[in-house]
Amino acid sequence: DLIQGKVVLFSGTPCQIAGLIKYLKKEYNNLITIDIICHGVPSKRLFQDFIEFHGKKLGGKITEFYFRDKTKGQGMITRSVYLGEGHGFKEKVLMGGCTAYIHFFSKSYTYRENCYSCPFASEERVGDLTVGDFWGFHEEYPSYDVKQGLSNGKGISCLLVNTDKGNNALEQCEDQFVLMTSDFEKVAKHNDQLYSPSKYSPKREEILKLYKEKGYEAVDQYFHKTCKKDIVKVPFGLCLNQLSPQGNPLPCNLKIIGEWNKIENRINIEPITSESKLKCTFGGIIELVNINEISAKST
Repeated sequence: DLIQGKVVLFSGTPCQIAGLIKYLKKEYNNLITIDIICHGVPSKRLFQDFIEFHGKKLGGKITEFYFRDKTKGQGMITRSVYLGEGHGFKEKVLMGGCTAYIHFFSKSYTYRENCYSCPFASEERVGDLTVGDFWGFHEEYPSYDVKQGLSNGKGISCLLVNTDKGNNALEQCEDQFVLMTSDFEKVAKHNDQLYSPSKYSPKREEILKLYKEKGYEAVDQYFHKTCKKDIVKVPFGLCLNQLSPQGNPLPCNLKIIGEWNKIENRINIEPITSESKLKCTFGGIIELVNINEISAKST
């Protein structure tokens, strides 16, 4: 397509963009590249084993997996599409932090070794454009009116224009976006990988050794055994955006335990964001925990 003169858009991690450019050995005016603000990349095998394990827990085979589903708001919210036995396709939306794979990914525990010394984790970008999350948007712009179109609850992206080619590409489609000008420093303040690579932790070796010797199920068991809960109690019925004044979604998932299993149909059991309210017909206490679960208990 490049040789034939067609306009090609290639997106990927910065190292993939750099690899493509080196492979081509020449510049193509009809090639537009977009790199992402990348934290690091785990092995393909680890991901495949996670998908197989997660599918079995769901009672089917996963055919589609979305790391950043936005139907419930911004955050590490995953959506799995799976084929259940005799029941057709189903979907499961879940806070990613409830799974070992996403939790350890977000903690930078499972990346490839070279990711911790990545030369592309810097202000100097390799793509024509760079895309990523604009974490902390409402912290940087506290007076911004969400009615203007940008809301953390829906997800706000940052877009860095690195070249004239990237700027020209953006100008051709800018009417399809809600855009506002910001500063690199404001974006980078909440994206460490625009300054430096992800930090290495000795836990990486512990987790990957366990995975190599005993497989992904052992990693999942380790996750549930070692992740301690930091509990904050909040009364039912409280609007969650009162807990998050900047409008950031809370990493929560409602889970019914113990005696409440019998009345789980009376509670909205879905991932919830700052724009959601818990709806419940009985009194109780919810517990926000740092492994992204909410447990409902009797008071």
